[in-house]
This record gives sequence, structure tokens and C-alpha cells, in this order.
Amino acid sequence: MVWTGGAWFTGKQLEGRIADMVQQANAQLRSSAPESGLELSYQDYQRGLFSSHLQLVVKPIAGQANGWLAAGQSVVLDEVVDHGPFPLASLKAFNLAPAMASVHTTLVKNDASQALFEIAKGDTPFTVDTRIAYSGDSQSAIVLNALDYAKGDEKVTFSGGQFQLDADRDGKKHQPEGPGRQRADRCAQRI
Repeated sequence: MVWTGGAWFTGKQLEGRIADMVQQANAQLRSSAPESGLELSYQDYQRGLFSSHLQLVVKPIAGQANGWLAAGQSVVLDEVVDHGPFPLASLKAFNLAPAMASVHTTLVKNDASQALFEIAKGDTPFTVDTRIAYSGDSQSAIVLNALDYAKGDEKVTFSGGQFQLDADRDGKKHQPEGPGRQRADRCAQRI
């Protein structure tokens, strides 16, 4: 009963903070890469008792030029959030340390991402599993899947890789590691 109440409370806290987190990400994007002409938003937020689901959307800022996406295009990330204090994804990995959330991220197949899915042979090109502490610090295990593309004289082959990214709550201190598999595996076990 306590776990259920804790999961509900954590989900409620997340729901209240998601707009602020997106605003903070946009402010950071504007200050660190103003030339990108991109902004982040979220859609389809559905809060459940033990988990929530939402989509993060990266799209062009109206009226600004950008070389990444055409007008009307967007990159969509599917987010499955297991609520703390004991996120189900963490429990499945036998990690009993309390955490605010565990997030599983995948790329959604759409017109902007179609080519990536094609060179990944129909599979998602990457997954990200993130553990978010109650302090706001996070640990992410990033898996880049193998890619293979050949058309005419063009050829791209990538065997894949695993990386870890640790970040503080303010997004100011980052500690990326990789492509060493051992460190990413340890992170995946903690998540």
C-alpha cells in the first residue's frame, strides 16, 4: 500500500513538473544552440498509477530557419516513465535503490525519422534508459543499434555502441562515457 501511494505521489509530482522541465530544456537550447531553430514540447501525457506515457516533440520554431527539419516536420520521442520510489524497470534489474523515475525512450517512426528506421533494418535506431534520482540527477544508458545503408556509391555501416551519460539536476555537469560496453552495462543494471 505504501509503495502504491508513493508511486501515485511521484507520478503526480512528475505531471506537475513536466512543463517546467520542457521550458528549462528550451531555455538551455536557446542559450547553447540558438542557431538550431528548434524547440521542444510534449504531447499525449497519460498518467497511470505505476507509470506514465508521453511523447517529447522536437520541431522547428515558427518563422526561424533551421537546417534540421522542414516546416511541419518533427522528431518524436516516445517516453515510458516508471514512477518511484521503486520504478518497475529498476526492480526488474534487481536495483532496490529508491529513485523518482525510470524512463525508457525510443524514437517514433514518422516522415522525419523514416530514413533512420530504414538503415536500422526496421528497428528503432536507438534506445535510452534513464534513472532519475529524487535529487534530480540522472544516469542514462544509451544504446545505438547497428546501422547498414548502401545505395549506389553511398555506404554507411555502423556496428552500434553503448554509452552512459550522467548529468546533474541543472544540466550543467555532464559526464559522458563510452563506447566501452562495461560502463554502459553497469548503468543499465542500475536503471
